[in-house]
Amino acid sequence: MVADRKLRMEWIDPKVINWDPELNTFKPEHGYDDVVDVIQLPDGTYEGTFGKMVCEEAINLRTPQVQCLVRQGTHVDVVFANLSTAAQQPLSDPLATVEAVGHAYWVMRFNFEEIMASTKRSQRWVEDKLVIYDASPAVKEFLGDGTLRIGHAVLLGNIEGWGAQEKMFHRLRTYGWTVKQLEEEIRGGSDAFF
Repeated sequence: MVADRKLRMEWIDPKVINWDPELNTFKPEHGYDDVVDVIQLPDGTYEGTFGKMVCEEAINLRTPQVQCLVRQGTHVDVVFANLSTAAQQPLSDPLATVEAVGHAYWVMRFNFEEIMASTKRSQRWVEDKLVIYDASPAVKEFLGDGTLRIGHAVLLGNIEGWGAQEKMFHRLRTYGWTVKQLEEEIRGGSDAFF
């Protein structure tokens, strides 16, 4: 059965829109902060794909309904929508991008080709996000709060062992290395690993 892909505008109670806790963390961009994107599943429930902050604010203000852009779909469509959003906003919320790609690959079992098609990105882009997804919690935290750039996070994520990643991060922070300088330090067999 092919889902109805037609879009419709609808006012929905924000409390009935479900949000995957690992996804939908993207920061709203200018012009997109007043409409919530949702997919209505076959059982009639709504899964949010963009606009979680709008819903949270509406709930806090006790607003009974939010304007939503709705389409019919499945859980797979929700993941694809999150991947598409992730590819469009890697700089505004890089950790959410990493989480969306990691969730699609490891939890939903999407393959590289499916992720690449959904995001319209290269295999290298997907590989980099998966490296960061497997990095230490500290590396991901520093990426999420803006302390690390994505290039630094990829290099740190490629270091074996979370302890070694975190030790190298502290050296990176002390010396203020660029991505290229960090790469040279890692390639040179830095004593940070010992």
